[in-house]
Amino acid sequence: MKKIYSIKKIITRQNCAIAASMVIAFGIILTVLFFKKEQTQASVGLPFGGTINDAEYCCDGSIYLVVGTPRPGAVIFSPYISRLYKYYEIFTPGPWVLGDAIPGGYCDLVDADCEGGVPGNTIIQVGTSV
Repeated sequence: MKKIYSIKKIITRQNCAIAASMVIAFGIILTVLFFKKEQTQASVGLPFGGTINDAEYCCDGSIYLVVGTPRPGAVIFSPYISRLYKYYEIFTPGPWVLGDAIPGGYCDLVDADCEGGVPGNTIIQVGTSV
């Protein structure tokens, strides 16, 4: 009689384990179906990228950059707004840059005694080559 009781006990434990596994699997399936992630975009602004052709300092501590091909543009690196990624070579012409900018920005150039200003897009994030 004890053997039959122990077999029933084993069968009951197996049934509980199977039921728990099914509940967990069902929960995972529901989570995947109903909580889909929305696709995110890497770019948050206007993309630019290429070699730095010219770098001029602004009176407020920003840097006015003229970026060449393949994605040319005039952009302003502001230490207060822009995030600079590894290699940090944004201060002189030559390195490659890749980043995002937002429209609007103005730079009073140091070379023009802080009187001649030029417009450009403000950099949000930028990375550079060595």
